[in-house]
Amino acid sequence: MDLQVANRAKVVALAIKTYYFTLSSELILELDNYFFISVLSRNIISIFYLAFNGFKFIIEGKCCYFYNNGSFFLWI
Repeated sequence: MDLQVANRAKVVALAIKTYYFTLSSELILELDNYFFISVLSRNIISIFYLAFNGFKFIIEGKCCYFYNNGSFFLWI
């Protein structure tokens, strides 16, 4: 699959059904219908997708806190 990124470049995305992303807290984020883009130094996790799957967010200053099922999950 080809995707267009912010600078209008087209990049190839490899579709992976489920990817298990282990966080530094040792919690595991299960990403369904994940697309891996090898040319990006960091891949994209959709905020919309996380919200659709039950995550809640609190933004304070320059930080964003992620919660799932009432438990703190991640901050960036």
